Amino acid sequence: MRTLMAVLAGLSAALATPVFAADDDWPEIKSAPFGAVRPWGAFAHYGGRGEAAYTRAVTLYADSRGGKTVLVARRVRAQGGPAYADWTDAEACPQLADAARRLERLAMPGLDVPGVGTEPPPAPAADGDSYLLWADQARWRGGRTASLEVRGSDGSPLASWMQDAFARLDGCWRLGRPRP
Repeated sequence: MRTLMAVLAGLSAALATPVFAADDDWPEIKSAPFGAVRPWGAFAHYGGRGEAAYTRAVTLYADSRGGKTVLVARRVRAQGGPAYADWTDAEACPQLADAARRLERLAMPGLDVPGVGTEPPPAPAADGDSYLLWADQARWRGGRTASLEVRGSDGSPLASWMQDAFARLDGCWRLGRPRP
């Protein structure tokens, strides 16, 4: 049984779609189209060190289907070689909408300007994994639109949300791309 599972896992990886992967793939992750639909957001986890380094990233889309908006997600995974993409949407995976609702409630960092106001406590060394979030559909409290990009490290609220999102979506990914 283990041999069969290993063969199926290898076959799944071999059939997965290879995608762009370079030293700086974050711009590609944030801009990969889904048909004619542009991404509205993306998140990525860059982990490990040296030969054990890996990337897990998700690009998010809002697809109009029959008068309703359906969330679509493209995941990219890479570890020391080519990157591979797989897909899901909120119709097949309700956990995607749940992860997005949790993202809306994610506490964002405040600004601490050096020499102004209260001095913040010293931050822990930022030598752990990197967690990136980009959204083109952000809003100020008054409703004005904004874009944002945030980078966090291990132990941050962003890292916690992202680890939770990856775990929730784990069983949702499919090689077939949803129809736009």
